[in-house]
Amino acid sequence: MPLPLIGFLLITLSVTLSTVLKTFQIALRRLLGDCVVVPRKAKPPKKILSKVEFLALKSLRDNPDIVILRADKGGVVVILDKSDYVHKMVDHLFSSGSYIRLKKNPIMSISKEVASANKVDMSLNPLSLKLIERNPLTPKIYGLPKVHKSGPPLRPIVNTIGEPTYLLAKFLSQKLKPLVGRIDSFVKDSASFVQEWRDVILEPGDLLVSFDVVCLFTKIPIQEAIDIINRISDKDTTKSIGLCLTSTFFSFQGKFYEQTCGVAMGSPLSPIVANLFIENFKTKALATAQFRPQKWKRFDDDTCVIWSHGREKLDMFLNHLNSQSNSIKFTMEVEENGCLPFLDILLSRREDGSICHQVFRKKTHVEQFLHASSHHFPTQKFGVLSTLATHALRISDDSHLQQ
Repeated sequence: MPLPLIGFLLITLSVTLSTVLKTFQIALRRLLGDCVVVPRKAKPPKKILSKVEFLALKSLRDNPDIVILRADKGGVVVILDKSDYVHKMVDHLFSSGSYIRLKKNPIMSISKEVASANKVDMSLNPLSLKLIERNPLTPKIYGLPKVHKSGPPLRPIVNTIGEPTYLLAKFLSQKLKPLVGRIDSFVKDSASFVQEWRDVILEPGDLLVSFDVVCLFTKIPIQEAIDIINRISDKDTTKSIGLCLTSTFFSFQGKFYEQTCGVAMGSPLSPIVANLFIENFKTKALATAQFRPQKWKRFDDDTCVIWSHGREKLDMFLNHLNSQSNSIKFTMEVEENGCLPFLDILLSRREDGSICHQVFRKKTHVEQFLHASSHHFPTQKFGVLSTLATHALRISDDSHLQQ
């Protein structure tokens, strides 16, 4: 073995672990020091808001007599009188028939019930231990203004993050997700809807019609939804879902409420349950209908159909849908001047019976996106442009891409 290599080995072996750790600590201190100094020396980004605008926003934020919310749809910022907002929320809680007032916060009893249900299954499924919230929070309800409707009414949203059943509901939603969309009327999104309707040819007497369920989430009969899930899933899953659906509670203005009908918007389980319920509802309703749509496609609570039996029988069909349940009611919109909006698509009838389609925006949509001078990373700004362009290409036909 050459002498230089022997010397190198002797020097390497002579370095102790304490020396290595000490050297690492010194390097780490220098790195942390640079992390503090570099931002201090960096030039601050240019302010987007003027001083007057900043002070105006601050005064709005600190005003106790108003509530600042985002709209339910359209990206609009809404400023409401706080007393009007509270009045609308309280009116919804007491007049909708879906809630009852509680004397005290039930968070401890529900937490114990969830923990007990998971511990029974813990010996068979170690994952059960991870579905228990260690420090559960009391969910709160708030309302988002539906500015595209007169009033405007509020859409109730329950912030369920951190509540006792949140982790369990999140796990169950992933377990049930593959069961959604197994019938041919289901559409995943706007792009898939356009693909399925691209080659449709309408007859002169056909009508484009859309149906919308009124407040679907808060009107779903809980026991009926549990029975539907019981038929397509296993017993333990159904039991856990029943626990989640019957344990919805929240606070508003320091008072506690329980939801006795429907599912909470804000729970990760609610969209899955709503889809499974409305799929079953559709199957039963069409099976007993005297006249049926030629084509029926549904996304969540919105349905688009082609009706070939005349306007009078269309009203009969709407009455038939609304007679299927005491709580589930539909509204209907028929094409006007050969056009019908559905989701974010505007369907239009051509003279040859084919259907053209383009991006549709409600009148309340403000086209508000990231400001070009904002401090967001450039890739985020490019991502917004890419998303908008891709969305337009997927939804609009060739004749509308230039608009």
